[in-house]
Amino acid sequence: MKFKKLSRSWTYLACSFLLFPFLGSFIQHEVDYTVEDTLTLELDQPSARILQFTDLHLTFGLDAYDQKTLAMIKTITLAEQPDLVVFTGDLTMSPLSPWLFGMVSDLMDTLATPWTFVFGNHDDDFNPNRANLMFIQNNPYLRFLTGPQLLQGGLGNFKMDLQYEESTFYHLYFLDSKAELKDQLFTYDYLSVAQVQWYENHVQQDQASSLVFMHIPLQEMADFDGIPFEDGEMNEPAVYAQGVNTGFFDKAVTNDKTKAIFFGHDHLSNFSFYKEGVLLAYGQTSGYNGYGQNERGARLIVIGPSTFETELLWHKDYP
Repeated sequence: MKFKKLSRSWTYLACSFLLFPFLGSFIQHEVDYTVEDTLTLELDQPSARILQFTDLHLTFGLDAYDQKTLAMIKTITLAEQPDLVVFTGDLTMSPLSPWLFGMVSDLMDTLATPWTFVFGNHDDDFNPNRANLMFIQNNPYLRFLTGPQLLQGGLGNFKMDLQYEESTFYHLYFLDSKAELKDQLFTYDYLSVAQVQWYENHVQQDQASSLVFMHIPLQEMADFDGIPFEDGEMNEPAVYAQGVNTGFFDKAVTNDKTKAIFFGHDHLSNFSFYKEGVLLAYGQTSGYNGYGQNERGARLIVIGPSTFETELLWHKDYP
């Protein structure tokens, strides 16, 4: 079995090198946008354990840092036995990104754990995100939709309904916060008005509570002055937020269904705090090829119809 997996990885690597100059056009019609935007995850109890990993920054795949990152994901996942793993962006930062997405897919296959993700600002540095989907589409444990075509909406806006005995007890939203703005130096992209409207159209109909996952933080993540952190620390010089505030947080507060919004992106910060009844929370950076010497790990989220808890986990605490 190990030989089979290694052979598969080398095949992916060879394909990535061969196709790299052509990936943009080769995959153009392989992954279609769809109007489908909601999927279900059926569980055997009315509660869920969710592991959030973020900013893996897989770069070479076979190097020591990337192998340590993949080993960390395996160790924590096996120990915590989550119902769902969520990667909140920047899985890769490499010309080999399609192959590296395939490595993550293979790992989750061996762990037999449902998983999903949102794209980060570095995932399409070298290849379009449609190309990054090339090696993961047939994974039986992947729960991902490309989502509907939304004006300036990116790729991968979708909703997941968590169900027990065919009844939804929680909703999860996944949004593409995209990358840097091409015409504004050092300014990040943002959720478009169409993405915010898509979310509001759904959340207004929700009968259960929800969580939201995206990569680049909303501007409200910087509104923590005078508010105690629930956990974590701010170790970045600033919150590197989305470039424009298009009102997503206000819609979340007004509709009073979303309990928390989770981000990645700012590697050295992992804090969370409540603003107007909504928890705004960073994940714990997970990739050893990313910058900073802070501990790598994950964030655990436990939810039920009337319960919500979250805590930071550290790789060093697991044997």
